[in-house]
Amino acid sequence: MSRVEELVEEVRKLSDEDFWAFQHLLAELEADAWDRQFEADVLAGKFDALAAEALREEAEGRCFDLDDVLAGRIDPRAERASQEEAEGRCADR
Repeated sequence: MSRVEELVEEVRKLSDEDFWAFQHLLAELEADAWDRQFEADVLAGKFDALAAEALREEAEGRCFDLDDVLAGRIDPRAERASQEEAEGRCADR
């Protein structure tokens, strides 16, 4: 039996209270691991192209306030199509 299988068997034996406490701890450990991986990816430059694109789009006025989008005051797809039409570009690229 592998170590993981042993752990699963032990987890199955936990009371409901202990199970949820363990689940909470496991979620924290997972979040920490995700944060470490994300930080490593940032340091490795894996998001540099995306950041450059986002900054370029912001400078071009192609970004929208998230609160307006979530509240339904702005439809980014319609706004982008209007911008592209005004610029003479195809909106369905």
